[in-house]
Amino acid sequence: MANRLSVIVDRCNFDYSQRQVWYELAAEYHYPVDCVVLQVPVPVCIKRCQLRTNHETVAPTEASRVVNLVHRQWRIPSRDEQGEFLRGYQVVRNSTEFNEALAGYLIQK
Repeated sequence: MANRLSVIVDRCNFDYSQRQVWYELAAEYHYPVDCVVLQVPVPVCIKRCQLRTNHETVAPTEASRVVNLVHRQWRIPSRDEQGEFLRGYQVVRNSTEFNEALAGYLIQK
């Protein structure tokens, strides 16, 4: 933090056990954690996943199955999780809200 750098984890952490890894790592190095949840319709997620070429883990033919699996497993961070681990928590529903949230988090000291 001395260099005012930010770490951004762009990952589908669909439940507490997956997010906990990042919480513990942040605590170890005394970094605050902000969570931005992107609420995107499942069909849009599937289409975007199908359009990715040469993705290392999901082939376009598997996009629907994988996105639906993640969607079924998704658990939004609980109030306890938010209160214990997160400095900031925001749900964004469109690109304007996303840009505003990202800009706000990146300029925080």
